Amino acid sequence: MGKRKGKFFQQIHGPAGASVRVDIGSLNPGAIIGRNASNVKWLQRQVGETFRVSVQPGEAIVTGSDPAAVERAAGLLRAQVEAHLRMGSVAYPHPSRVDSFLLESAFGPNPSSVRFEARSAADEAVRVAGRKEQLYVMAPRAGTDGAAEGGSVNGGGCGARSGSDSTPSLRACAFHTGGPALGPAGPGADALSAAARTAAAEQRSARVSLICLRFGLGKQFFFNLPSTHGMTLNQLQGLYGTAGVSQSVFSNAFPSALVDPLERWLTGEGGLGFKLVETEEMATIHVVDEPLNLKYTVDLLFDNDGTARLERVRDAPAMLHFAVLLAGPRQVDARIKLMGRRAELQDEDPTARSVAAAVVAACNGAGGLGALASAPGRHLPPDMRLETARRKSKAAYEGILQVPGGGLAVRLRVTIKRVQEEQPGGVSYTEVAGLIPGLDLELAELLEAARGGGVIGRWLCDAGWGARALRAVAAFVEAANAALLGEGEA
Repeated sequence: MGKRKGKFFQQIHGPAGASVRVDIGSLNPGAIIGRNASNVKWLQRQVGETFRVSVQPGEAIVTGSDPAAVERAAGLLRAQVEAHLRMGSVAYPHPSRVDSFLLESAFGPNPSSVRFEARSAADEAVRVAGRKEQLYVMAPRAGTDGAAEGGSVNGGGCGARSGSDSTPSLRACAFHTGGPALGPAGPGADALSAAARTAAAEQRSARVSLICLRFGLGKQFFFNLPSTHGMTLNQLQGLYGTAGVSQSVFSNAFPSALVDPLERWLTGEGGLGFKLVETEEMATIHVVDEPLNLKYTVDLLFDNDGTARLERVRDAPAMLHFAVLLAGPRQVDARIKLMGRRAELQDEDPTARSVAAAVVAACNGAGGLGALASAPGRHLPPDMRLETARRKSKAAYEGILQVPGGGLAVRLRVTIKRVQEEQPGGVSYTEVAGLIPGLDLELAELLEAARGGGVIGRWLCDAGWGARALRAVAAFVEAANAALLGEGEA
């Protein structure tokens, strides 16, 4: 897939003959293409012929040598579009870039280059990441703190921005260094603010009912690197977007050996003094509608007697912006996600209601969730395929975090989820995630102001709001690494 003159293209080589246009309305063109062209490849498998699909806002064009195959592909595509619109899939693109910040506690104030360390395929975070490639973690390179090499570090602490232009880069991944990069004048705060305000302004066409900010602890992995011994940040950033080169994936698996120490640090003396505020038993089940290649996510809650009840059926949220805070190679990293969520599907989509009813009935029947996971065909509606079934035990903690530098104090809610994949061969792991209630409240005010049709105050979710998010999560992950692993590395 390439991008030319504002159009998204997926080409499967074959002689052009017939051509059919499909109206996609306000649907995001990426939903037609799919991640790594997965949906176009699925269409090709269903049709059994080669063809080309070109997509731009408002329409898709299917072209191929066999008119019958082209018409069949277009018919499948129309059915998908109708289902997406019925589900409320947003017409919102994925973020144009991911902001990655090298934390000063691990990399120093102004690193000019980095190296990469290989991680074993047996590593629990690698297993959960689910990639087949060799994965690497970023590490400091000895003797590189300080002045830039070859223009790799821009003055003012943004490691991957060259030149004097203060406008943030629009590349697929931008690397930034130094404490000021996390501040209100830095690129990350501005990007978070712009993404939130844009989503609020477009919430009617994008069908966004909630905007929220979440963070998670885990590890950022890199793969398909041309070099692991040493690269400047500009060299690394310049490779992003090149097919087959320098990609990354975030694993949300928190090290199992650190889970109990984390809970003690959150609540114990000498720690943060947080309080346990909620515990829940829950499950998340992903079901794929095979004829349409669409996914439904069913969230369940379990009562004290083990009875399952539906919490909601949802589509994937719109990802408005990502920021990753990179710590040392044997420390935990953090990822911040600004998301737009839609109305719950069970209220609008009869297929979603049917899937949810089948899942709840199976989980309340003999064998419960395990029976659904081991023999999904006995329980799900026809043409529905179980992708994953995960049972989760959740404990949520709340408290005040003091953020160094400037006396900022924020209330955090940190959730620890022990996850068990119920399908055969599934793994168990732990997720650590969180939110900042005060910042979510400001997002709600922003969305409400946009719904009112009036002028949105410039103070709502401005760059100062973005900086508070970045600095609070950076303070939390750095404090966690220091408490659990020591000032150095485990």
